[in-house]
Amino acid sequence: MSEMPEENKGTPTKIRMTDLLQDNRTTQEKFKEFTKTGLPALISSIVIIGIFLAAMVLLATEAEKKKKKADDDILQMQKSAATDQPKLENEIKEEKPKELEPSALPKVEETDQVNTNEEEFNTVVNDTVNPYASTNEKFGASEGTEDNTDTFTMSSGGKGLAGAIGLGSGSGAGGGAPRGSLLGGSRMGRRNAQKANLQTTEKSVLLGLKWLKNHQNPDGSWSATGYSANCDSKKGAACTGRGSAVFDVGVTGLALLAFLGAGYTPDKQSEYSQVTKKCLKWLKDQQDDQGCFGSRGDSRFTYNHACATIAMCEAAGSTTQQTWKKSAEAAIGFASQCQNPYQAWRYGMRPGDNDSSVTGWMLMAYHAARDAKIPVNERSMKDGLTFIDSITDEDTGRTGYTKKGELPVRPENLVNKFPATESEALTAVSMCARIFCDDTGNPLMKKGAELLSKRLPTWDEAAGKIDMYYWYYGTLAMYQVGGPSWDSWNKAMKAAVVDSQKSEKDGCQEGSWDPVDAWGEEGGRVYSTAILTLCLEVYYRFPKVFGAKGSGKGGEGKPAPKDGDKK
Repeated sequence: MSEMPEENKGTPTKIRMTDLLQDNRTTQEKFKEFTKTGLPALISSIVIIGIFLAAMVLLATEAEKKKKKADDDILQMQKSAATDQPKLENEIKEEKPKELEPSALPKVEETDQVNTNEEEFNTVVNDTVNPYASTNEKFGASEGTEDNTDTFTMSSGGKGLAGAIGLGSGSGAGGGAPRGSLLGGSRMGRRNAQKANLQTTEKSVLLGLKWLKNHQNPDGSWSATGYSANCDSKKGAACTGRGSAVFDVGVTGLALLAFLGAGYTPDKQSEYSQVTKKCLKWLKDQQDDQGCFGSRGDSRFTYNHACATIAMCEAAGSTTQQTWKKSAEAAIGFASQCQNPYQAWRYGMRPGDNDSSVTGWMLMAYHAARDAKIPVNERSMKDGLTFIDSITDEDTGRTGYTKKGELPVRPENLVNKFPATESEALTAVSMCARIFCDDTGNPLMKKGAELLSKRLPTWDEAAGKIDMYYWYYGTLAMYQVGGPSWDSWNKAMKAAVVDSQKSEKDGCQEGSWDPVDAWGEEGGRVYSTAILTLCLEVYYRFPKVFGAKGSGKGGEGKPAPKDGDKK
C-alpha cells in the first residue's frame, strides 16, 4: 500500500476493508498511529460509560435504601397502632364535645317523656335583637307585705315577672322569680311560705287544678269543646259549658299556666308533673316551621299563639330543658313577624291596624321571654307601649280597644247581655302591660287604678257583670298597686270567685266555674276554670313591684296580712 497523500494526513478518513488489507506498515507503525488518533477516543468513551454506570449504581442503591426505610416505617406504624389503640380511643372519647357544661346548668333527671334532640328553630325579628336582653334588672323583689298608703306611690319595686294570659278581648301578664332563682322554684317557695295564710283561696286553687287534670286529653291538650269526653261517669252527668274548638291551643296554654303558676313545673316530681310534660310536648307539636302555635285558619290565631308562647316561655324559664327554650325562641320570632312595623298587633300577621287586646297579649309574651333569658326586640316592646298610651284617655285613664277612651268590646250577640260599661278590662290590660314592661312611672297608672276601684268584681249574671278576663287582669294590676285599693278589690274578688266555684254536690264539675261571662262561649269551662285559678294564684305567683308600705285592712298604718287572703 502506498503512503497516504500528504494533504490527507491528520484528517479523519473513512476506513475501507481494501485499505486494511493493503496496509503494509509495520505493527510498530500501526500502534504509533493508533495512539495518536484512536486511543484518546477510546479512553473518553470508557470514562463516559464508567460514569454512567456509576451513576446508575448510585441511583439504584438510593432507591433501595428509600424502599427499605419506607417498609420499616410502615412496619413501625403498624406496631404502634396495635400498641396504642386503647390510648387513642380514650383520647377521642375525651375530646368528644359535651352538649352542656356541668357548671352552666344544674343536672336534671332524664325522663322518657321528653325528647331533647329536637330540631333547631330560628328566631326571626323585624329589627335588631339585643343579644344581651335579659329580665328587668332595675327591680328588686319586694315580697311579704301589703303595700301602699292612701297615696298611690310607685317605687322601683320587684324584679322579673313572667306572664299569664286571659282569653277573648284581653292580654296577660304574670310573675317571675327573684334574682338567681328559677321561676317555678320561687313561686313554689312563695306559695309554701304563705300556705298558713291561704285559708280561703288555696283550697279553690287545688280544686281547680284537680278538675283541669281530670279533663286533660290523653295527648296532653285541653279541648274547649270536647273536654267533657274525659268526665267521670261515676260522678253523674257530664260537665256542661262548651267553648269553640278554634281556641283549643289558647285554653291549653291557659291551663298549663295554672299549673306552672302554682309551682308545678315539669322537672319537679309531683302529682302534676306528667300533666305539664304532656302538655308541653303537645304544644310544641302544634308549632309550625315559622314558630306559630296552632292553625292560622281563623284570623284570631294571634290570641292562641300569644297564650301558648307565654306558657312555653314560662316553662323555658322554670326548667333546664333546652327543648322548651328553642320552641319559645321560635315563638317570639313569629310574634315579631306579626307586629305592624313600628306599631302594635291585631288579628293575623301585620294587618295594618292595631288593638289593645292582642297587643297586651304579645307584650306579656315578650316579657315572659325576657324573664326566661330569651333575647327580645326591645324596640317592639316600646312600640307596643306607645300604642297603648296613644289610645288611653289622659283625663280618665281609660284605655280603649282601637281608639282613645273606647269601652271594652263584646261579641256581637252578647252586647246587650254583658254591657261594656260594667267592665274596665282594657284599662286593666294596659296597667299590666306597663307594670311588667318597665313603665311603672307612667302617670296613667293612678287613674287606671281609680277606674278599677269603681268596677269591683261581682258575680251577677243577670246584670251582665261577670267578666273573668277583666277580673284576672284587674287582680294582677291591683295586687301590684296595693293599699286600700287592693284591699277592696281583693275582698270583692274572693267573694265573686271562691263562692261561685262548683262544689262536691255538683258532681264532675267540682272545682270548675261555669263559663257565664262575655267570653265563655269561646273558651268554655276550660277557659273559665283556668283563668280564675290563675286569678287566685296572685298571692304567690310573682313578687311585688310597688314597694311603698301602707295601710291594711285594719286602717291606715296597720300592716295587712302577707297575702291579703284572710277574710
